Amino acid sequence: MKKLFLIIVCLTAINAGAALSQDFRATSDDGRSVVLKKSGIWFFVDKSPPEDGRAVIYDGRAVKLESTGKWSFLNNKEPVPVPTHKLSRSSAATGASSQSSGKSYSGQFLHPFLDENASGLGTSDAQPAERTRLTTKQFVLVFFSGHWCPPCRVFTPQLVQFYNQKGGGEKFEILFISNDRSAREMMSYMAETQMPWLALQWKSEGAGAIEKRFSGPGIPCLVLLNGNDEVLSDSYVGGKYVGPHKVLSDLERILEQ
Repeated sequence: MKKLFLIIVCLTAINAGAALSQDFRATSDDGRSVVLKKSGIWFFVDKSPPEDGRAVIYDGRAVKLESTGKWSFLNNKEPVPVPTHKLSRSSAATGASSQSSGKSYSGQFLHPFLDENASGLGTSDAQPAERTRLTTKQFVLVFFSGHWCPPCRVFTPQLVQFYNQKGGGEKFEILFISNDRSAREMMSYMAETQMPWLALQWKSEGAGAIEKRFSGPGIPCLVLLNGNDEVLSDSYVGGKYVGPHKVLSDLERILEQ
């Protein structure tokens, strides 16, 4: 029996039957990320073998998924236009470059690396959270911290205030990667400081991958990512610790542009 995969894809407006100008990200009903290539090839991000099935785009268009790795539209319904978000690298946000990235991010789903490693995403009250809380935000702050660390305990309430006052959850999101000594300490830390943002499960595989890629050698460490998971600002510049407040200042300048 063929399996049914419900796929949510955000597209820029195109004419029915016209050649596709970009690749699309999708999410299956079992939570796996799917990429629909403009060449007509599709695949699961987790590299699972392709399977025959049907897909339904958010606007109602049906998509056929083939075990051969090919996909195609099953009807000609016109998609709903989705705004194109333009992100630019701020010269103040990185010590490595003063040039604008000039990249445009079309559609709704961003942060492919975070998305691939977001299994076990949750909130401070131990409730599961949808990945779209990350993948629909132009900017994500990755926060590496632990309750045992005194500077972390001083900075965390300041970060909570910044999140609440500067549009956290709408203009940007924060992802907490815990350096606590246990899952219990992590949850206690989140509850005590009333963290309003997201977190990955303590010592999960995804948390480890994100820490390996973005974290500095000490905490608190804050890293600002654009929609392509490129570092715009970091608590470490040239191997020197400059602190998380620099990252908040850089994000504030970007949001004011």
